[in-house]
Amino acid sequence: MLGARAGAHIGRAGWALVILAAIGGIVGLAAASDPEEIARTGISAILIAAGATALVIHSHRRAAAEALHEERQRIARNLHDGLAQELAYIRMETQRMAAGQPDGRAARLARAAERALEESRSAIEGLRAQGDEPFGVELSELADELATREGARVSVEVDAAIELESSNREALLRIMREAICNGVRHGHATEVALELTGGDGLRMSVRDNGAGFVAGGPRRRGGFGLASMRARARELGGELKVQSAPGQGTLVEVKLP
Repeated sequence: MLGARAGAHIGRAGWALVILAAIGGIVGLAAASDPEEIARTGISAILIAAGATALVIHSHRRAAAEALHEERQRIARNLHDGLAQELAYIRMETQRMAAGQPDGRAARLARAAERALEESRSAIEGLRAQGDEPFGVELSELADELATREGARVSVEVDAAIELESSNREALLRIMREAICNGVRHGHATEVALELTGGDGLRMSVRDNGAGFVAGGPRRRGGFGLASMRARARELGGELKVQSAPGQGTLVEVKLP
């Protein structure tokens, strides 16, 4: 709200300058007799009015951006304190109910609650993101938060010069989230290594020291998220590769042109 008020004050001041420039120009033109003086007065009034108009436009844009950011933060807080907390409780209770029947209805409900909770957290993180911070910083912070939340350690190596459009950023963040959560939660990994490099295209890799699995083998009940990650990579015009073996951990690699 403070940013919006400040923008409104600047906007009013800018319009006041426009009006004063117009009045001054009219008075100057009326008082002037020499053609050169008339021209100079008119040009000065136009320049002042143009500068003040630019100030008004800039202040309104800034105020609108600040108001949008504040609203995104408010929605993120409400989702975190409401929906995400309820989903976490539902997941916990259904997991307890499913303890004796891992393939029963309660287990399916628990997996659905887990997916819904992850989606809500992803939405919250997207709303909270500033959008103007470097992609490498955003990627590193989210990776650290995810690994810490799941009880693992993460090492990050990113190329700070890499920048992406917002839609591409979101897709890569979701792939990274899925890869880390799968490795730690289902593979019981204790260490995760994230790498992001540029140069001839873009490469992002997530490597963990978890239990691994048989690549191309039967999927875990409830899904492993590989299809979703591959689909996101294809939407960006790239490809996703997975290397894994029982007891050897997992490597998820995304390459974009």
